[in-house]
Amino acid sequence: MSRSHILALDTSTELMAVAVQSHEGVVRIEAERGLQHGAELAPAITSALAAASVEPPDLDLVVVGIGPGSFTGVRIGIATAKGLAAARSVPVAGVSGLDAFGWRYRHYLGPVVPTVDGRKQRVYGATYLEGERVTDYVDLSARDLVADVLSGSAVHPAAAPPLLCGPAARLVGDATGEATADWLIDASAAGRAIPIDELLELGVSRGGGPARELQPLYLRRSEAELGIR
Repeated sequence: MSRSHILALDTSTELMAVAVQSHEGVVRIEAERGLQHGAELAPAITSALAAASVEPPDLDLVVVGIGPGSFTGVRIGIATAKGLAAARSVPVAGVSGLDAFGWRYRHYLGPVVPTVDGRKQRVYGATYLEGERVTDYVDLSARDLVADVLSGSAVHPAAAPPLLCGPAARLVGDATGEATADWLIDASAAGRAIPIDELLELGVSRGGGPARELQPLYLRRSEAELGIR
């Protein structure tokens, strides 16, 4: 079924992103709030819908970033997406921000390694070839992540060196030095945000499902779950 009016949102990192697709194109809103997205997300959605001339009841699909990233940020995004989708009886599609990065660089000839800061001197990541994920999602130190990539079969037949991207790209590059000296590193300002257009595109291709089935992608237990004070 054709999806004409689509809302996509991601609050898994410090840079919140919202997009609305309509017949006229895509309206995007991004704002950096240091993970303080709770008060900002609803107004951003309202503004994006208004700018796209889309009424909330006209939505056909809601797409949301499911992580990995900030536990609080992911929860805010998923709760909002579930509420919007359930209220309007439309499907909701969950997409990993790592997958969105992998899809953005699908035409790159080498392995693509998106990374998100996992705090505590660890990063979340995965490896992609031509937009498809070829490893598990991982939660590792920067050095272990790079070693994991270098030991993988995706690196050896590749026609280009690994491409490191995502919000933690510079962190990983700085922490690993010579190990990533011949890698390409996209640490641009634009590269820090989860790619909202690709998130939307992947959500449409996956089609979505009932709001109650949407689950976050957590690669570790939260401090609250571990009982850390």
